Amino acid sequence: MHHCFSSPFYNFELTRILGTTAAEGCDVAEFLEAVGELKKHDPESWYRAWWKQACRASQAAEEASRQGLGLLAKSAFLRAANYYRAAPYMLSAGDRRIVKCGELSAEHFEKATEFMEGRVLSLTFDFENFPMPGRLFLPPESKRLKDGQKTPILINCGGADSTMEELYFAFGTVGPEVGYAALNFDGPGQGLPLKRDGEPMRPDYEKVLSCVLDNVWALAKHRLDANLDLNRVCVAGISMGGYIALRTAALETRRVAACISADPLYDMWELAMTRLPGWPADVVREFRRYSLRWRPEHEGVKGQDEDEEHGGNAILSQVICPVLVTGASNAICQLPDTSTQRTMDELVNVVKDKKKIWIPESVGQGALTGKVGAWNALAAKTFTFLDRHLGVKRLSERDA
Repeated sequence: MHHCFSSPFYNFELTRILGTTAAEGCDVAEFLEAVGELKKHDPESWYRAWWKQACRASQAAEEASRQGLGLLAKSAFLRAANYYRAAPYMLSAGDRRIVKCGELSAEHFEKATEFMEGRVLSLTFDFENFPMPGRLFLPPESKRLKDGQKTPILINCGGADSTMEELYFAFGTVGPEVGYAALNFDGPGQGLPLKRDGEPMRPDYEKVLSCVLDNVWALAKHRLDANLDLNRVCVAGISMGGYIALRTAALETRRVAACISADPLYDMWELAMTRLPGWPADVVREFRRYSLRWRPEHEGVKGQDEDEEHGGNAILSQVICPVLVTGASNAICQLPDTSTQRTMDELVNVVKDKKKIWIPESVGQGALTGKVGAWNALAAKTFTFLDRHLGVKRLSERDA
């Protein structure tokens, strides 16, 4: 694989941006221009380069909108949203530009939704008196499943540093095209709830997802025109999001019909000690109490020693729905044998033919952490798996 910089971290983040090109989150020429302005060990050069591209894309979007060129306006608004998201990534916590860029990213993405073919519902979920923003992407009428089938729902769980705008480039763009509704949201510790409102990540994140599921159920009953299928609600996540998706599948066995866990962390300790070594000690200790090994309790969480006496697979043994688990052979923060295979081995109550593991060896096929740069490959595996286990029936192109 070609490297733009000697730093694996810089190369990973650049691939993360370039990888959204297929979903209109990046333009190759704009990318190359920005990379040419980056300087080694200079976070300000990163900010300046992507801020410039974001502003240019924003201007192009507004001009296309004024000219009535909706397709071009959508593409430029999406690129602006993605570049504004990326611009402050190397800045220190507390820098005011982080909030400004986050707000601009959300604003430009919202403008892009006005030009999307399918309807996009802007939502707000109330979680413990805190409003969580979300968007539900519905398939266009022409892309809905046929033969009276309702619309399956894929809920995307964000991770440690993703935003609901970025999640669109992974599943939000493909889902509606193949007849699925895709729900993205930012909860505590993610996106603007973290950057602007100071809401920290919480280790029992499955409770956040339970709130989201409650709202999905209410929405389906009030928006009959959306034709949502509550018998085919799935959760998906990448990296830390994959960890959250599995915890949710364990807790919500009656409402989650399938789970996609892409390159999951086996426990939060692994994340804290590798990708995020600068976390405060008290935060690390709190997250260490939670892992896929340890049992979630509705009235609190048991300590490490007590749970380990009951066996090491308490969480994963509660999962019963079909699960696709993926790994990254070229990961920067976890290895397949310590996370993916270990997770797969402990899904003891998922029927053998309802669980699948996928660990690609090639970067082009998804060997980087989070399938960065290969989200189309992940989408292909995801929706093939879901179609099979949800009983989705499709007409061939010749029959359509």
